[in-house]
Amino acid sequence: ASADPSPRTVLILDDSDPDSPFSRHIREQVHSTLDQELRQGYAIYTEFLNLGHFLESNYDRTLHAYLKNKYRNKTLGVIVAIGSGALKFSLAMRADAWASVPIVFAIFDSAFSASSLPANATGIITPRRFEDLVRAARVVVPGLTEIAVVGDPIERQPYRRQYREEMRQYSHELNIVDLTELPLDVVKSRIAALRNN
Repeated sequence: ASADPSPRTVLILDDSDPDSPFSRHIREQVHSTLDQELRQGYAIYTEFLNLGHFLESNYDRTLHAYLKNKYRNKTLGVIVAIGSGALKFSLAMRADAWASVPIVFAIFDSAFSASSLPANATGIITPRRFEDLVRAARVVVPGLTEIAVVGDPIERQPYRRQYREEMRQYSHELNIVDLTELPLDVVKSRIAALRNN
């Protein structure tokens, strides 16, 4: 690492938010690895993209312009992309602003193909499939006929966005009850009603 002439500046682009346990672990690992390898003389910048919270059509373009301007005087050594949205965003940014900067990524995405990546990008793709949840639920509930989905809308969950399409594939064999985006008291009453069916 000490013989590497590339800049010792790391930009972490995180698809989620600061409280996500998975991305927090990845960020801690980046710090730990650099502390061991370089000991000093490096800088880490972290940007939380919050792609699931801002769904406006121009959000990506606005964020792109903001980050391009913010880092215009920084020479980046590597981009660490956490989440498939961050990876896609990183690739778009690299095409425009950081052409030769390598990308290291960690994503959950059963649909993402490593063969579609350009050169100088590497990382880990961990499939997180709705199918695996159904398989586990069927072990716990033999004869499972219905699944209720609660919480934030799937589209706003960085590591589960692909579930929306995967859920459609199960609609012929399972009744999938979508309780996302409902007030908590409504969710409670609807779940109570499900138990009585």
